[in-house]
Formats: sequence, structure tokens, C-alpha cells
Amino acid sequence: MRTCRDLVADTVARCPSLRCDAPDGAFYAFADCSGAIGATTPSGDVIATELDFANYLLEAADVGVMHGSAFGVENPVRIAYAVPMPTLRDACRRIETACAALTPAVAAV
Repeated sequence: MRTCRDLVADTVARCPSLRCDAPDGAFYAFADCSGAIGATTPSGDVIATELDFANYLLEAADVGVMHGSAFGVENPVRIAYAVPMPTLRDACRRIETACAALTPAVAAV
């Protein structure tokens, strides 16, 4: 399970719109997706919430994550990694590709 956790943590670290601390004993990671809030998807939609980000990953990457508001917290998405390693590798690759396709929000001056 540690290998799976490390794969998810490494993937999140490579995605500029995500960040998280490696979990100690769970089978999932909460990744803060606040860096994706305000970003624009390739189809022109603006990501306004972690639910929008979760829906974007589902639609663009065919990867299901749970939005943090389902757990009473804002901005994270829960990425479960209790799946076979080939499945997890593919999902992580898809998450990374989807995050790279986002156009970051323009900072207000």
C-alpha cells in the first residue's frame, strides 16, 4: 500500500494545481485542488469549486475522485489508491495529463 500511496503523492507533486501531504495510514489522499480553482478547461469551462474539478477529472480523464465538500471540507479531492497498481498508474497518468491541460487563472493585478 505504501507504493500506491507514494505513486499518488508523486503524481500530485508533479501537478502544479494540486498539493498534498502523504497520508500516514489511509487508503486515500486528500489533494488540495485550490490551485485549479479559476482555471479554464480545454473546453472553455471555468473550474469554480472542488466539485467542478472532480467533475472535470471524471469527464476529461475518466478518473473518479470524491470532492471534499462531501466530507465537509472545501478545496480537496479524495484520491483513493486501494486499487491494483496498473489501474492506479493509469489513473495517475490521466490525472497528470488533465491537470496539464488546464489554463491557470490570471492573477488579478
